[in-house]
Amino acid sequence: MYLAHIFITGFVLIGQLSSVYVPGETGAAWSKDDLVKVRGKLYSLFRVRDGSRNAAKALRLTFHDCLKYADGTGGCDGCLNWEGVDTILDDTKYAYNNPIVNGTNNKGLEEIVDELEKIYKDARYPANVPPMKESLYETGKSRADLWSYAGIVAVEFSMGINNIACQDQFDERVPSVTCMHKLGDDSCLIKSDKQFQFQHGRIDCQGSDPERPYITDKEESHPSPIGNGKQTIEFFKKDFNFDGRETAAIFGAHTLGRFTITNSLFPYIWTSSGTHTFNNDYYKVITGEDRMFFDDPECRATGDAYGHKMVKTQWLAHSRKMDKRGGPVFWIHRSYICPPIYSPFQTLKHKTCYENVPEGQECHADPAAGSTEPRQPDEEDDDLNNGCERFRIVMNRDEMAMNCEMGLYRDFEVTDGVIHGCVGLEVFNESMPINDGEPIWSKLPGQKGRAEPDCKLQELAEPAGSQPLHKIMEEFAADQTTWVNAFIPTMEKMMRNGYDFLEDSAVDRFANVDCPIPNQKGDLELCYELSEPTGPTFMIGNLHWKMEGRVLTYNSTINDYTFEANTGADNQLWRWSESGLMLINMATNKPFKSYHMYEWRAIKSGENFMLMNNFGTVLNCKSAITEGKPCRVSEPWNLKTQLFKYIEV
Repeated sequence: MYLAHIFITGFVLIGQLSSVYVPGETGAAWSKDDLVKVRGKLYSLFRVRDGSRNAAKALRLTFHDCLKYADGTGGCDGCLNWEGVDTILDDTKYAYNNPIVNGTNNKGLEEIVDELEKIYKDARYPANVPPMKESLYETGKSRADLWSYAGIVAVEFSMGINNIACQDQFDERVPSVTCMHKLGDDSCLIKSDKQFQFQHGRIDCQGSDPERPYITDKEESHPSPIGNGKQTIEFFKKDFNFDGRETAAIFGAHTLGRFTITNSLFPYIWTSSGTHTFNNDYYKVITGEDRMFFDDPECRATGDAYGHKMVKTQWLAHSRKMDKRGGPVFWIHRSYICPPIYSPFQTLKHKTCYENVPEGQECHADPAAGSTEPRQPDEEDDDLNNGCERFRIVMNRDEMAMNCEMGLYRDFEVTDGVIHGCVGLEVFNESMPINDGEPIWSKLPGQKGRAEPDCKLQELAEPAGSQPLHKIMEEFAADQTTWVNAFIPTMEKMMRNGYDFLEDSAVDRFANVDCPIPNQKGDLELCYELSEPTGPTFMIGNLHWKMEGRVLTYNSTINDYTFEANTGADNQLWRWSESGLMLINMATNKPFKSYHMYEWRAIKSGENFMLMNNFGTVLNCKSAITEGKPCRVSEPWNLKTQLFKYIEV
């Protein structure tokens, strides 16, 4: 009855039949097993370790791979220009010694490229997830298809993180520090009317480096981070055939990740406490919505003197004069709050704002305009840059934006790196290259201190007569689902850049697939396609005399499998899957796994059998002789602790 699941002879191990990918050829179709197992590999990669932000980097890589070359050719081709990637920029303020920033570059992508290359060519990498029979490279898939798939999974993974954090921002699956502005609110959750459609058939370029075939010496066409809205729209129309709505939608990818100043000369973060969550906070920040201010790992918000936690915000234009032209110019976001009481940067002066506070106030309210008396809740502060209440940044995690994205909401001009065209930007002028050791901040004429420039809303529409850009940005800020429904098809279009036709995946990559978001630490929850159980139900015993009367059992206390006294309970009952590759436990309806392996074959040994995995190692239950201890794997030596028997139920 059970012999159908016992293999009498040898076992086909990894890497026997192959058809390796050759650059210039169309990438082969992916099987469902490919899609599921690579997803598991990417989930392992996307866990935050040592400060890594690999999900954000994978999404950035997908975009950069799909850039065209300066000659108008190319698109998503599994290659990057490596110029400057291995160099580090000088992050000294007012240094004036860095190259002029005119376009983006591929710096910072080397780590994610290296990790994906290992996944591409090594069927067993990384070691903590189920292996593939053969690598993507060995079965004719293109690197470009992997890079696109990695971007898709990065978004889906980060959507999952967001939805978990919406309910519990301290969940073990959520990277720290993640603070949610709408914790527990249904509008916090990512919802969409569609899922990404993965397509294959991209063609890798002929690289210029034999050791790193993903490197090309062809010059790429990059957008300008210091350009205004009009220049940004023109670039994405020319190189991606995007309209205004698509351009605004794709920029929402910046809800993930952060800047690295030694890569780009841009510091800080787009969304200070949300670098791992995919949501529309990016648009709420850009459009200047009232926001919570978090400067605390416990996510305790600081408000104004009257306890308002949703506080006013503003944007300042700024330059640290770090390139040879006195730029780059970027924008810093500030919030109107009391001193951040939970901040590690709090000073003695900050603390005095909380001493002897009148009833009804959380810190001392500043004087109202034209008065020496504390302002009332409906009155304006007389000085927005000084006092207990003032506009403040999140120290060392400032929220910032580049001209190219701020220009989608505000209308200003940029000429040779100099921003102008609004009241308050007059300080950005021909004096920028003068090294006076001082930064530049926007300020209003006749007023002291830093101030938000008076820039009009961006009325540009592409195509002409369509919805103006500022209204699109506000729409995306107001309705997360509207943005996600726009983002997904826009990213799909981006991943088709350079192709007239790509093949839709013929399989449903989610049907019967279990692939939970993993904890940030500890063992991974494995991704697998569940094959339905079939055939008779049985128990599994071991031939070692010390385990007589005990059977393989799912142990919920340790979430593992041990040998326990035979009681006939459901957690001791098993059936083979239809595929013949999984032992399904009747209590959990999940496959048996040991370490990161859930595919097993029963290999006949006399009247008994061994359980062998895709690596050719077998289950060895020597450790399970001690009650409560799980089995391990080892080389097949035909030991008693490696031999099992079916027990009829």
